[in-house]
Amino acid sequence: MLRDWLDTTTRVLRDLPRLRQHIQPTFRFQDVRAVDRAFLARHGIRGVIWDVDGTLMAYHGHAIASEFGPHMSALFGDTTLQHAIVSNCDETRFDELTRILPDAALIRLYDAPGGPVTRCVRRGVDSLEPAGPPNALAIRKPSAALILASAEALGGLGAEQLLVVGDQHCTDIASANLAGVRSAKVATYRRNTFPIIVQLAQRLEALAAGRR
Repeated sequence: MLRDWLDTTTRVLRDLPRLRQHIQPTFRFQDVRAVDRAFLARHGIRGVIWDVDGTLMAYHGHAIASEFGPHMSALFGDTTLQHAIVSNCDETRFDELTRILPDAALIRLYDAPGGPVTRCVRRGVDSLEPAGPPNALAIRKPSAALILASAEALGGLGAEQLLVVGDQHCTDIASANLAGVRSAKVATYRRNTFPIIVQLAQRLEALAAGRR
C-alpha cells in the first residue's frame, strides 16, 4: 500500500512544474460537510467524485470519519445525487473500499492494449467495460481520463453536472481541471496519519498553489 503512495508522491513532485497551472480549485472548504445538498443544488451538481484518504477519513482508515458520517450518509441516501469514489490506492485497498463505501461507485481505470478499461464496483456488482485483462496497469490521478470514466459510470453526466472533492492539489484538483470539471479542495483530514514523504509532497504542492 505504501508503495502506491510513494509512486504517486514521486510522480507529483516530478510533474509539479507542469501541473502548477491546473491545481487551483473552484471552491475551498474546511471539510466535506460544506458540500451539502443545498450547495450541490445551487450549482446544478448531480454527481460527486470523491477522494477517500485525507478527504473522508484518515490515511488508510477503515470507515468514514465519525464527524463526517451522518453528513455523508445523508448525501449517499439522496436519490437525486450520484457518487463515485476515485483513489490512487492499490488493488487490496480498492477492494477494502468497496466494502467500506457500498453506496458509491468505486472506479478504477486500467491501461490495456485495446484501450482503457473501466472497473466499476457498485453495491456488490463488479464490472469491467469493456472486458479487459485483470493485470493491466492502473491509471492514477492526476488523470482527466479517470474523471471522464467516472462520469460515464455515473450515467454519462456532463462536466457541468459534476464536482470532484479531494484534499490534494496535484492529484484530485488537477484531475478535475484537466477534465474540465469543477472541484472542491478540502483541508487534509488528520494529515499526521500520512507517511512523512506524502506530508512533504502535500506541503510543496500547497506552496505551489500559493497556500501557506
